[in-house]
Amino acid sequence: MSSLVPRSYKSFNKTIKVHLDPLMDKKSREQQKEWNTGIFMRHTDEIELQPPTRKFAMTKEEFEVTFFHEFTHQLFYAAGRNDLCDDEALVTVIGTLLLQYLTSKKGSFTNLHYYTDYEPYYKEEGI
Repeated sequence: MSSLVPRSYKSFNKTIKVHLDPLMDKKSREQQKEWNTGIFMRHTDEIELQPPTRKFAMTKEEFEVTFFHEFTHQLFYAAGRNDLCDDEALVTVIGTLLLQYLTSKKGSFTNLHYYTDYEPYYKEEGI
């Protein structure tokens, strides 16, 4: 079963690496006394995720929602919007909407001609 969670991706020409840590939930509860299945680490430009395990079962969708939540933290941080990066409710909504877009989009426009030089197009249209 294919997942939308990458091993890495580019953001403003920085490579953001995605790591799996099967003990993340256990460590986060010991350190922070809260349940945590993902984190964007600003100082290293990495996302760390709790993968599904026998002891920590989660669906593919739950795993992807976690990634897109952390991805949204990274997007806001890269955009210099730490105020938004720290808004957990907003981050959850945006991350979930991004995932929904990617999993529900249908079809695409094909046979379009994309212009690299706009001048001929403007001349043809008389603009």
